[in-house]
Amino acid sequence: MSTGVNGWRFPDYTDTPDVPRDLGNLGADIATFIAANPGPQGPSGTLAVGTVTTVSASTPASVVNVGTPSNAILNLTLPRGIDGIIGGPGPSNVLQIGTVTSDTTAAATITGTSPTQTLNLVLPQGPQGIPGPVGPQGPTTLAVGTTTTGNAGTSASVTNTGTATNAVFAFTIPRGATGAKGDTG
Repeated sequence: MSTGVNGWRFPDYTDTPDVPRDLGNLGADIATFIAANPGPQGPSGTLAVGTVTTVSASTPASVVNVGTPSNAILNLTLPRGIDGIIGGPGPSNVLQIGTVTSDTTAAATITGTSPTQTLNLVLPQGPQGIPGPVGPQGPTTLAVGTTTTGNAGTSASVTNTGTATNAVFAFTIPRGATGAKGDTG
């Protein structure tokens, strides 16, 4: 802060956190001066704001009356504030896949709020793939061989007792468990 005309305290804009306080001090100094030094009552008039231009932080503020003394139009030139300190990194984003549906046009939407979000996808169906190779020849004959009853509680099984091209299946099917004795008739 520097001291100027009539002892008024002017902000120097180098200590940015103190500028609002300094502007308040300057306003109080001006109000005190006006109260102590009232001028003659002038004719009534108007006051309007014309243009407001923002300039670099190092350029001083200025006000120019482009109207008349009784009908003032003030053009203001105001310096922008000094850039603040860049903050640290925020939390890592967690992006999970939500729905994946099929349609003719691809699309993606993100729902939720950072740092937890869901990516929903709409994907078009791809073109028909090329045919795969022909599989191996299956059995030319298939026959049922023996069917054997296995013990209760054992697993069922099927065994090919023939060849790969002339299959003969032998089945083993387990017996059911003995039921509870019924009531005497």
